[in-house]
Amino acid sequence: MKMVERHGVAILLSIISVALYLYIAYFLQRESFLQLTLSVTILFGAYFFLLRSSKELGQDFLFGVGMLFRLVFILSIPALSDDFYRFIWDGQLVNQGIDPYQVLPIGIEADLEQKEELLEGMNSPEYYSVYPPVLQYMFAAATRLNPSSLLSSIVSMRVLILLGELGNFFLIKKILSELKLSSNRVFIYFLNPLVVIELTANLHFEAVMIFFSLLGIYWAIKSKIFLSVFSICMAFLSKLIPLLLLPMIWRSQNWRGKWVLVSTFIAATLLLSFPLVDLASINGIAGSLDLYVQKFEFNASVYYVLRYLGFLWKGYNIIEILGPVLMSISAIFIFYLLFIRSSRDWRDGLKNLLFATSLYYFLSTTVHPWYICFIVMFGLYTNYLYPIVWSLLVFLSYAAYSHSTVQVNYWILVIQYTPVYFLLFYEIKNKGLLAKYFQDRVYLQHN
Repeated sequence: MKMVERHGVAILLSIISVALYLYIAYFLQRESFLQLTLSVTILFGAYFFLLRSSKELGQDFLFGVGMLFRLVFILSIPALSDDFYRFIWDGQLVNQGIDPYQVLPIGIEADLEQKEELLEGMNSPEYYSVYPPVLQYMFAAATRLNPSSLLSSIVSMRVLILLGELGNFFLIKKILSELKLSSNRVFIYFLNPLVVIELTANLHFEAVMIFFSLLGIYWAIKSKIFLSVFSICMAFLSKLIPLLLLPMIWRSQNWRGKWVLVSTFIAATLLLSFPLVDLASINGIAGSLDLYVQKFEFNASVYYVLRYLGFLWKGYNIIEILGPVLMSISAIFIFYLLFIRSSRDWRDGLKNLLFATSLYYFLSTTVHPWYICFIVMFGLYTNYLYPIVWSLLVFLSYAAYSHSTVQVNYWILVIQYTPVYFLLFYEIKNKGLLAKYFQDRVYLQHN
C-alpha cells in the first residue's frame, strides 16, 4: 500500500475509532454485550492496522491519536464498571478523617455527599476497602475539590489517570531505548483498546500502578537502587501485584544493594502507610483479601475446571480450598521464575515477569479485564503475541453482565482462553511470533 493511501486509511480508521469510543463513552450500557463485542472487534482491527503502519505514520501522529482516544472519555461516567463509586466513597471518608479499612459502607452514620447514590452503585458495600494507601490519597485528592458533584470527582480521577498514561508513554519509550528495542513498540500499549477503555474510560487505577512499576524498572536499569525500590513501593501501595518486581531487582544486586533494597522497601512502606494504616486497619484489609481469595470468582480459567471437578467430588463449590491452594501453587512457580530461572539481562528478566504475572492470573479465581493491562505492558518488551490476543478476547467476559444477575457462560470462557493457551504454548516452543510475523515493523527486535 502506498504511503499516501496508508495515511488516508489510518486517518479514516482513527475517525471510526473515535466514533466508537464516543459510543462506548456516552451511549453503551454494560448489558449490551453484542454491541460491545462488535465495537471492540472493529477497534482492534483499527489497532492492528495502526501498529502495522507505525513506521510510515510516525510517532507524533500515533501519539496524538492515542491521546485523542482517551480525551473522548473526559466527561463520561463509566458504564462498564461500577468500581468508581467505591473510589469516591473511600475518598470522602479519608477527607473526613475516617479509616476506610475499619468502617463498612453499610450502616455508616457519617454524612457523605451523595451517600445514597454511592451506596446504591457500589458493588461490595459489605466489605472493607481493599485499595492500598497510595490510591486512597488519590481518591481523597480527587473528591476534595467538589465532593457534591459526582462528575467532578470522576473527571478529577480521570485527569490523574491521564497523567499516569502520559508518564507511561514516555517511560516505556525510555525503557525500550535502554533495551535497544524499537521505540514503536510503545504503541502496543498506548493504542491498545483494552488499555484505553479499562483505564481511562472505566477509571481503573492500574494506570497509576503501571506508571510506578515502569519508573521502578527504569531506575533499576539505570542502577539507581533507592529510587527504583521507592517507585516499586509506590506501585505496590497502589496495587499489590507489583511486589513481583522486587525479585528481579534483588537478583541484580550485590549484598550491599540487597540491604538497601530491603531497608528502603520496609521504610517506604511504613512511611507511606502510616497516615492510614494501623493494626485494626490491617485486620480489615486482611479480612477483605481473605474473602477475595476464598469467595470471589469471575472469568477464571484453571479454577473453573477444578471447581467443576470439585462439584463431582464433593457436591459443592470448594472455592475455600481451591483459592488458597491455587495461590500457593502460583507462589511456588513464581518463585522459580523470578528467583531461580536464569536471566541473562533485563529483557530476560522482563520476559520472566511476563510469565509470572500470566501464571498468577491463569491460576486466579478472579480475572477482571483491566488486570490484563499489566500483562500487555510486560508483553511489549518481548516477542510474545499472546498478551495482545488476550487483551482482545478478555472482553468476552462482559457476557456475564448481559443478564439481570452476573452469570458466567462456560462456553464463552472456552472461546476466550483456548486461543490464549494455545498461542502461549506455541510461542514458548517457537520463541515468540511478534518479530517473525511483523518482520521489520513495530515488533522487530533490534539486538
